[in-house]
Amino acid sequence: LAFVLPASGMEDPRVYLNSVYVENRGTGVLRFEATNGHKLSVIDKNIGSTLSVSKGVIIPRKAALEMFRLLEDIDGMGTLEIGFSENHGFFKTDKLTFSFRLVDGTYPNYEMVIPANFKHTIVVSRQELKDVVGRISVLAPEKNAKMRMDFEGDRIMTSYTSAEYGSSEQPIDAKMSGDPVSLGFSVSNFQDILGIFPQETITLNIVDFETPVKIEGDEFTVADLIGCLRYE
Repeated sequence: LAFVLPASGMEDPRVYLNSVYVENRGTGVLRFEATNGHKLSVIDKNIGSTLSVSKGVIIPRKAALEMFRLLEDIDGMGTLEIGFSENHGFFKTDKLTFSFRLVDGTYPNYEMVIPANFKHTIVVSRQELKDVVGRISVLAPEKNAKMRMDFEGDRIMTSYTSAEYGSSEQPIDAKMSGDPVSLGFSVSNFQDILGIFPQETITLNIVDFETPVKIEGDEFTVADLIGCLRYE
């Protein structure tokens, strides 16, 4: 939940975009996914148990946030049980039971927007990139501020220019395969995606300027993490 919630919407009239989608991937693996139409997060988690979900269920954002808050103290709650009926979900511990109504509807085919067959691959320190984007955000307070990223060789050049707020240009060391490429990104969306990866190193996978960029965390353990950004 901590990984996918930052990608969900908050006030979109399409209720499923203000939600978290959960589906059974088999062999004890659950997939959690959320998107607001501009950013998308996916994580596969091996829970080591079978869950009675024959198809995906859509959990409202408010219910997912409350679950996350309660689960922060899970160490003191004993065994956790989670389940779903046709219209409701619940989780239960030795000390409490929390139930919520599921969103009625069909979730869009999010896998269609996750790109493949990449032409450019960039490996970079997540913290360094996050710090640079954070500094740019100070100069870019407007809601839909855009920044430019030039990928070439062993360097990413990040830049932002505004007649009102000034400009910034900062390089970052990186390892790249493929030809040089330049892209524009939403500052706030990029910050959100970078903020949810726990890994020290991330990989940016790029097809072209019309296709979302796929961001993956390095050194997976029991979870596969994908952050997907649309170009802005």
